[in-house]
Amino acid sequence: MASNKVLIVDNESETRTQIREMLPGGKFEILEAIDGEEALLLFDSEAKTLRLVIVNFELPAIGGWDVLKKLQNDRALQKIPVVLMCDHLDTVQQQVPPAYFQYVEVLGKPFERKQLQQAIKSAVGKAKLPRQPLPLELLSTAEPAPSPEPVLDLGEEPSELPEIAPEEIPAAVSDTPAETGEVQEEPAGSAAIATEDTAELAMQPEEGAEFAVLPTPYDAFECWYAIGDRAAWGINCLAIYFDGESLVGSSESDAIKLWNLRSGTLAVQWSLYSKGIHCFALSPSEPVLISGAAQTNVKFWDITTGELLGPLNDYSSGVSAIAITPDGQTIVTAADRSNIKLWSRQTGELLGPLNDHSLGATALAIAPDGQTLLSGFATTNIKLWDILTGELLGPLNIHSSGVTALAASPDGQLAISGHIDGSIAFCNLSNGQILRRLKAHSQAVSALALSPDGQLLVSASSSEIKVWSAIAQTIK
Repeated sequence: MASNKVLIVDNESETRTQIREMLPGGKFEILEAIDGEEALLLFDSEAKTLRLVIVNFELPAIGGWDVLKKLQNDRALQKIPVVLMCDHLDTVQQQVPPAYFQYVEVLGKPFERKQLQQAIKSAVGKAKLPRQPLPLELLSTAEPAPSPEPVLDLGEEPSELPEIAPEEIPAAVSDTPAETGEVQEEPAGSAAIATEDTAELAMQPEEGAEFAVLPTPYDAFECWYAIGDRAAWGINCLAIYFDGESLVGSSESDAIKLWNLRSGTLAVQWSLYSKGIHCFALSPSEPVLISGAAQTNVKFWDITTGELLGPLNDYSSGVSAIAITPDGQTIVTAADRSNIKLWSRQTGELLGPLNDHSLGATALAIAPDGQTLLSGFATTNIKLWDILTGELLGPLNIHSSGVTALAASPDGQLAISGHIDGSIAFCNLSNGQILRRLKAHSQAVSALALSPDGQLLVSASSSEIKVWSAIAQTIK
């Protein structure tokens, strides 16, 4: 059973069919409800798998207002993005208190495919916003008082929809080239990197664990120390464990290894059965490492014991890059000769290819919003995708080719890319501007990893591992 489901609630079969045709297929299962009563039943049975609800406000019997109250007041449902369709805006304004509009998107009928896609993107952003307690009177079942002032203008252009916080969804991507000059390390302070106030990191190793995301001066990063012994040779994938103390690395010729991140000493080496791995990702919700390889299927490993837990799917071999969404539900893979693919973590089911233009990605990263996918390529630019719709959001910039490794900063502001020429680039996700490019290695960068708080960056080449930090001098 698919773990990503979209629910369409409308009493007209023609409208439900129209919406189905406007949604990209293959990545999620589409459910339908003909009225509010049926929708409420589906909320009870499908709460854990619903990723989007598109509901008509003008429903018979149990109407859209009752459906909306259930979605917004139930903690198990309130983070599901909601697109509220309506024929008459004034009806919505009279029945729905203004407080609700900050969390849902309203779409006037009739609409076209592009308008629906933009409404979905906006709804995803609004669902991610921090929840403010609603007034007690809004939690009752009584109809709310009419709202005297309009709260949402559906006649605005899509670009003028209520602004989403930049740490939730990157702004529209610009393909305007950035002036970068030659690849060289720039002096500290040469590029000011603006960050938002501290925010909660979406990726968590287990329920209840939290990490503070602090403003990070990537422009001041310098090499703290390097690991150049044999254990560091040939590393092609890195990750920093959620405690911020352990570094995990793999190579195709040796077993998975764990280093003490503070001292750089080798702590653990797994069984030789773990060698041959080309890429891996750490699950944000369980102590599991998910690996991909050229000759074998995607596999799951217990990070605490090194035990092989099993394969994902018999058809998941040949993977060259891998990532997992912050909710731990969807695995994303890339391969040299196939498109980017999405898989269910729970069932191993192939949810579908992302897009026909995603062939041959060499690196993947997912932004903290859980919806924006970054893919790097050897001969083309970094591309940004909407995971939910499969839509290509645009190239990051025209100077981002030759990518061998990718990471997204925990605050959602930057793409950090490793390149075939040994450089590392720090690029603003909102406008494509390269804020810094440093010469990190004499050989191609083979892997990158960021600590959960964004304060440490680890990079690898074929012969060394380097740990970078803005506070290197004070913690040596």
